[in-house]
Amino acid sequence: MTNTQANLVLFTTMLVSIISTIGIALPYPILAPLLLTCNASHLSDFMQIAPNLLLAALLGVYPMGMLIGSSFMGALSDSYGRRKVLLLSLLFSTCGYVLTVIAVINENYLLFLMARFITGLFEGNISIVRAIAADLDPIIDKARSFSWLYATTYLGWLIGPLMGGYLMQFSAATAFYAAALAVGLSALFVWLWVPETATTRTSDKASLLSRVSNENSFGLLKHSSIRHIFLIYLLIMLGLNGLYEFLPVWLVEQFQFGSVQIGWANAMFTLLMVLTSAFVAERLKNKFGLFATIAFGLASLATLMLSVFWIPLPYLYLYVALMGIANALYNGLLPVFITDKFSQQSQGRLLGLLSSIFCLANMLFALIGGIISLLGAQWSIFCGGLMLLSGLIYLLIFNRRIISSANHLSLHPGTVDGANI
Repeated sequence: MTNTQANLVLFTTMLVSIISTIGIALPYPILAPLLLTCNASHLSDFMQIAPNLLLAALLGVYPMGMLIGSSFMGALSDSYGRRKVLLLSLLFSTCGYVLTVIAVINENYLLFLMARFITGLFEGNISIVRAIAADLDPIIDKARSFSWLYATTYLGWLIGPLMGGYLMQFSAATAFYAAALAVGLSALFVWLWVPETATTRTSDKASLLSRVSNENSFGLLKHSSIRHIFLIYLLIMLGLNGLYEFLPVWLVEQFQFGSVQIGWANAMFTLLMVLTSAFVAERLKNKFGLFATIAFGLASLATLMLSVFWIPLPYLYLYVALMGIANALYNGLLPVFITDKFSQQSQGRLLGLLSSIFCLANMLFALIGGIISLLGAQWSIFCGGLMLLSGLIYLLIFNRRIISSANHLSLHPGTVDGANI
């Protein structure tokens, strides 16, 4: 692959990433008004269940689908090819949004629930997009690819909710139509511009179901070194979700912010992540090293989250901006560090595990943080900071062991800490 071809592939994956993320984020401002407002549809009176519980099920079933999809989709791309699996997943995700439109128009809650699960299941394809970016190394440095890829993902999270909020003024169906169109366009771009970037290893003897069962990402946990990575990444993602999920609640409780003010705080947080990931993270990595940049970002964000009790209103937006910068310094580089240390592993399968861990952390901290928030949302953010700090300490302690394991893997392909790969 030439430099020009590699840059076109990277540009396309960035385009797919931002459009797909917009499609994922666009429904978030829609679901609560759709079920909880005074003029809510028949979706909110399904089996006379409380609307809040119906909403909780809709919010939970999507990341559950992503958790399952992420666990096997990256592995399937190792076997059947990145382009083919990504293209099919985008098409099925588009179908999921179309089913959502049908469910909303017909006010069919069960179909709505099923459509959200199907959509989440196939949105687990983000691991494939990241695996394609990893495949471009060494033509394009992996840290550069991931920095730009994460920057476009952050941008999608900034644009998506804004689009959803405005489109909701027309109708909920209009917003989901837009999401279907966005993901459908992603499929078109992949079909036109993304060649196959991985050597497939499909065997006629292995069925699709057996591959999903035997080669899913959680199968990597039989290796002791990857179990350490699982726990490290889980702690860090739990801490991160403590910030993502409870920062808006804290702004309401502590500063009486309304939706517009929360929107501006979120926009600042996300914009600083975009700019840092695109223009700062790689430069710091080149100057100070990959691991040092990750450690500095984690330590900075943990410190900021642990300081949540002492932030006065005049410094609030500066505080939010600094958290966005610190988050971007490690978030895109940590997967680079992990894939570098386990470069002999199937990259799609490994990145699928990381995506699954994020979804798992999202679900777990929603429960844990919800209970802690009974004391106040600042305690949920504080506990998230403790988890980030614990993940950093764990990473520092086991860094030498991870490097040792990776070196052992390079010398003796097929084993990690004596475990058969």
